[in-house]
Amino acid sequence: MLLHAEQNDWQRAGEWIQEADGLVICASNGFSMSENFAILLPSRWFDENFADFRRKYGIQTPLQGLNDPYPDPEEFNAFYSRLLKGIHYDKPVSSIMQTLRKITKNRVVYILTTNAEDRFAQAGYPENEVFYLEGRYTHRGDHHYISKEDLSSIRSPMELETASYPGSEEFEKKLKKVNAFLSHHPRFVILVLGVSANSGFLSLSSIRYSQLIRAAVALR
Repeated sequence: MLLHAEQNDWQRAGEWIQEADGLVICASNGFSMSENFAILLPSRWFDENFADFRRKYGIQTPLQGLNDPYPDPEEFNAFYSRLLKGIHYDKPVSSIMQTLRKITKNRVVYILTTNAEDRFAQAGYPENEVFYLEGRYTHRGDHHYISKEDLSSIRSPMELETASYPGSEEFEKKLKKVNAFLSHHPRFVILVLGVSANSGFLSLSSIRYSQLIRAAVALR
């Protein structure tokens, strides 16, 4: 995002978007943080909602809680269910996501993101326009959606799409789709949202299309 942009920078960015025949949105952890969710870092929200897990197991971040071993499957499910309700099922579409929807309204869009909480589809972007590079916490390993009512059936992180998504058949299908998108929209503009300076996403503009998405997978 242009945090300290001059007025002419915003104007130029707007012109690029208007002139583009396609928009590629690259979103990472910083975008989730703008929606008040930090998966990698301690936060007040996490402390307030998971004080019992922090006290009992020393868990300080959502990612740690999703990957730490528990004494029994019920404990994992208790953490997972509470987390997913807070970051997806019971969380309304944020103002920043609503703004992004307005910017991209009536535009041809493809989204690349490592944010596994599945917020883009929830905000109304079609599933076929979003490539969750590391999978989603809202889907099983067979890529079927987990309803809120079925959260209690998840007993291990290995049951989730995130456990084995990169390199899967579904991943490869998405890879082909995004490369087809780029081929059909050569005048695309990349919107980089919450991506660190050393991320593979920022090398998109200098890499040939055939290499583009595989470089993006290096995002962390």
